Amino acid sequence: MSMLVPSAREMVRTLASAYPDTDVCVRALPWRCRCCERITPAFGLVHVDGCVQPVYIVDAASGLGLEYARDLLEIVGHPLVRAIKVRTLRSGRSTFTTGCVYCDTLIEPGPVRARLIEIMIDNTVEDMPLMLRLPRPELEMHLLNQSIPAMFC
Repeated sequence: MSMLVPSAREMVRTLASAYPDTDVCVRALPWRCRCCERITPAFGLVHVDGCVQPVYIVDAASGLGLEYARDLLEIVGHPLVRAIKVRTLRSGRSTFTTGCVYCDTLIEPGPVRARLIEIMIDNTVEDMPLMLRLPRPELEMHLLNQSIPAMFC
């Protein structure tokens, strides 16, 4: 926000306080690690509680959505926060990714997204394990939805 002029910063503060808090959910898939073969959470979705239409669900398999999920886990001191970190990919690009909680092997987001699409088609998002439900300013989810292209539409 430091790049904004003071009046614009005040507008953002006003907007943030104008929206009520809403419960935000972080969900993960039980995933078999390709290295140690143990079941570990693969973070996948962030959504407003009770709002599971595809257009409102945020992809949290990697990148900004996963970074937001990590921020939420960090706020409450959740032990799974250590599984999400910045990693350098083979392409040389750095991004937030999930690793196995037992051996830290990278969980590839591509196969996770493929499974998430199946879950969206089957309309079974609420059957996924809930890692966290936390009240947050509604504006956060509006901003997140605008920042990440809708992959499930």
